[in-house]
Amino acid sequence: MKITLLAIAAIGFVTQAAPPRDPVATRGSGTAVIRGRITAAATGQPLHRVRVTLNASIPNAPTAVTDTRGDYEITGLPAGSYTLTAARSGYLTLQYGQRRPAEAGRVIEVKDGQTVDRIDMALVRGSVLGGVIADDVGDAYPGVRVEALEFRYLRGRRLLVQAASATTN
Repeated sequence: MKITLLAIAAIGFVTQAAPPRDPVATRGSGTAVIRGRITAAATGQPLHRVRVTLNASIPNAPTAVTDTRGDYEITGLPAGSYTLTAARSGYLTLQYGQRRPAEAGRVIEVKDGQTVDRIDMALVRGSVLGGVIADDVGDAYPGVRVEALEFRYLRGRRLLVQAASATTN
C-alpha cells in the first residue's frame, strides 16, 4: 500500500508544470565601436601589448590589446556609459581623460551603431626609488621613515606634498 501511494505521488510531481522563472536579462547585440591609440607620454611612440579594458556594469567587460602601431578597437558594444583603462607593464595604469594618476577618468557615452574614434591615451612610465639609509659608520639603519615629495599647486602656491612614504628594513 505504501509503495503504490509513493509511486502516485512521484508521478504527480513529474507532471506538475515548472514554476515560472524570472525573465533572463539578455544583453542586446551591441553595434557600437570604440577605437583609439596608446602612446608613450615621454616619446609619443606607439605602445604595443597594452591591455585596454572597458569598465561598465556588464559582465565580462570587453578588452582589447594594442597592435604594433598602438591601435586598439573594441567592437560589439551596447549603448551605454563606459570608462576606459589602459595598462601595460612598466607604465602607470591610467583611465581615459586622466592627466595625472590621482584624477578621475572621463566617461565615454556610446549610442547603438556609433563609432567613437580618437579615444587616445599617453601612458607615463613607472619608476622606483631605491637606496640605503646608513649610520655614520656605514651600517644599514632600519626603521627610518623615508618620504618622496612632489611639487603641487594648491590655491595658487607651489608646495611640496608627500607622494609616497616607506620605512627602511
